Amino acid sequence: MARLSSHPNAYVRPSPARGTLGGVSRGTYDAMLIVEAAGYNAVLVETVGVGQSEVAVADLVDCMLLVMPPVGGDDLQMIKRGIMEVADVVLVNKADGATEAAATRAAAEYGGCLKLMPHRYQGWSPQVLAVSAFTGRNVPALARLVAQFQEAITESGELERCRVRRAEAITWLSLEEALLGALRHDPHTRHLMERLLPCVRAGAMAPRSAADIALSYFYEHCG
Repeated sequence: MARLSSHPNAYVRPSPARGTLGGVSRGTYDAMLIVEAAGYNAVLVETVGVGQSEVAVADLVDCMLLVMPPVGGDDLQMIKRGIMEVADVVLVNKADGATEAAATRAAAEYGGCLKLMPHRYQGWSPQVLAVSAFTGRNVPALARLVAQFQEAITESGELERCRVRRAEAITWLSLEEALLGALRHDPHTRHLMERLLPCVRAGAMAPRSAADIALSYFYEHCG
């Protein structure tokens, strides 16, 4: 990252997640559009970690690249299934030094697991590559693999269809966030919630019933 951030043709922008699930912030998609409009032809989105919620980032990107440690056997079984199912390319890092053999074995095991999982694209089968961020091993091979991926889903027409679905999904998500923000910041609805929440805490009212009452009130008085 230090070398990349100092490159004259690269731009690195941190986007704190601020409690947003999925490993990306609400402004990530907007930031992607801005840097693409500025002329950057490759946009990398790095999440805050690996977990079940990280699958949300797959809805924002064309290629989901998953970086994994050189583990296998029982440790491999602990890997979240959801994150593996959305991966287009899996990289097993630390394929150098004392962990080189372990990384090679793990890559083979990951490859076997991916064959049993559904694929995001019909025109692309997820690939596994053992790499080393320290020595740079297989980094050029990774660049070629991503190029092959882009060519495959472009020729199949899936890239265009994926981006259309993404734009539609972001539109609905933006609308949901705007409505939720309006609900949370409306003083009358907040006052109503202050009366409803004690009933929910006491078990006298179901959470969904409280939500329905608040939503009906909002539509009637603020809609």
